[in-house]
Amino acid sequence: PVECKDNAIRAVKTGIKMQKRAKEIDDKLYEKNGLRLKIGIGISTGKVFSGILGSLRIKEFTSIGMPVNIAARLQGMARGGEILISESTYQQLPDDIEVETLPSATVKGINEPIAVYRVKT
Repeated sequence: PVECKDNAIRAVKTGIKMQKRAKEIDDKLYEKNGLRLKIGIGISTGKVFSGILGSLRIKEFTSIGMPVNIAARLQGMARGGEILISESTYQQLPDDIEVETLPSATVKGINEPIAVYRVKT
């Protein structure tokens, strides 16, 4: 991964594009088969350790760190069609990306409640 000053903005804009595309697919799927496709997205920004971990036989690229944990917890909380973001991501967004403040949440692996925001898509 390459660090960019606008990673948070890029991540949120990509999430918005993903939700838009998922909605298009969902509409077609429902029309054809009566099936639904809904995705929930969680985004947190910060320093992480990324690299190839594993043994000689099995290696995999992974990222480790608090932002990874928070993003995973937010993703688990997100309902289909939602993008939930952390405080660290929210603080880096420009005013043209609208967000709604949600109640703080207590999540596994973090002692204090975390701030949660929903991106308006």
